[in-house]
Amino acid sequence: MRLWRHGERGAVRFLASALEHSIDSPQTAEQVVNEMHALTVRAQDIQRRLGAIGRKLPSDIFRFDDKAKLSASIMSPDAPWLRTPVERIATPSMITSEEAQYFTYIGSFYQGQGRAVELGPWLGASTQHIVLSLAKNPRFAGERLHVFDDFVWRKDWMDQYVPMADQLPRHACFRDLFDRHTATVQHLLDIKRVKISDYDGNERLPSFEWNGDPIEILYVDCGRTMEVNQAWYNRVLGALIPGRTLIVMQDWRLHREVPRKWFNQTLLFTESKGDDLMLLHEVSDGGLATFLFTGHRADIS
Repeated sequence: MRLWRHGERGAVRFLASALEHSIDSPQTAEQVVNEMHALTVRAQDIQRRLGAIGRKLPSDIFRFDDKAKLSASIMSPDAPWLRTPVERIATPSMITSEEAQYFTYIGSFYQGQGRAVELGPWLGASTQHIVLSLAKNPRFAGERLHVFDDFVWRKDWMDQYVPMADQLPRHACFRDLFDRHTATVQHLLDIKRVKISDYDGNERLPSFEWNGDPIEILYVDCGRTMEVNQAWYNRVLGALIPGRTLIVMQDWRLHREVPRKWFNQTLLFTESKGDDLMLLHEVSDGGLATFLFTGHRADIS
């Protein structure tokens, strides 16, 4: 049901009715909390969809061939990336088909005003979609995708995504697996093993640092907590280009998960930046959302 088509007032009435029904129904306290969170998520979804209608960017961003201009699109059935064909990649991954389309789509808007950076590539499925798209863009000629990861194997969740032969001991380095899966695009990558923040086996690794070059597109998939997101943000903030840098957050929409998980703090993180981050794109299937760095900090105290 596309509530947003009936306007904000109709959406509010629907949610109020749903909340009244949930209160009248016999439920445990946990069920009530989960239902309240689910209703909140739905209300926020509607608010973001409505808020994107007619949203103006602080500056125009065009495809490299000037055939299209970037515009806001939030969970739209007509999102422009949904028409984008993608190359088949055999690498194990946790990204959805729509996210693969998005990675392929957004690379055509790179203009060469800064570097392209990926934080947290895991085995490299996203890396390949990203860099194969960039490689078709003449503005990327002579560039490389700068890739950072701690490459620490976490058996509790990684084993389930790979064949048994690729399952590694706890806290082993999986850089060799990444290199194997990305062999055909290695010439387009600049790879460094670092930690964004201390986490589960990476404590002895050097911390992520950026060389100060401007960053035009930043792809982030390295965690969901305030701590980890604030860590990378602090280290790249001086390199972000107001009105131009796109920050693609792979796990942003996971704050919507029901039941709520304490570590899903992506919404809290982006809201803490006030007007510095403008929500620009959001997929319908997956966790990805993209923010434009505006450099216009609001007073949110």
